[in-house]
Amino acid sequence: MSAGVGGTRGGSTRATRVRVVVFVAGVAGWVLGMLLVAQLALTAMKPTCYQEGPFVPGAVAPESSAGVSEALSLAPIGRVCSWVVSEAGVVVTVQSGSWATTGLAYGLVGGGFAALVALGFTKRAE
Repeated sequence: MSAGVGGTRGGSTRATRVRVVVFVAGVAGWVLGMLLVAQLALTAMKPTCYQEGPFVPGAVAPESSAGVSEALSLAPIGRVCSWVVSEAGVVVTVQSGSWATTGLAYGLVGGGFAALVALGFTKRAE
C-alpha cells in the first residue's frame, strides 16, 4: 500500500514541476515578447524617415522633410514612410520592418499567453 502512495506522491511532485516549468516559460516568453514589441515600436516611432528611411528606390529625396510623412506599422513592426516624389503629388509609400522579427515577437507573446492560459485550465480540472 505504501508503494501506491509513494507512486502517487511522485506523480504529484512531477506534475508540480511541470506546472512550474510551464509557468516560468510562459511568463518568460510573454515578457520577452512584450519587450521585443516595445523595443521595435519605440525604434520605429522615431521621426527619422527623412534621415534613415526607408527610402523610395530610385527616387530623389526632397530637399526638406516637408514631402515625407511617417507612421508606425504593427504588421510588420516598423516604420511606414510616404514620400511625395514629384511636383504632380505622386505619393509612394515604403515600409521598414522584418516579418521574421515581428513573427518572433508576436509568437513569444502569444505562446507565453497560451501557456499561462493552458496552465490555468489544467489547474481547474483537478
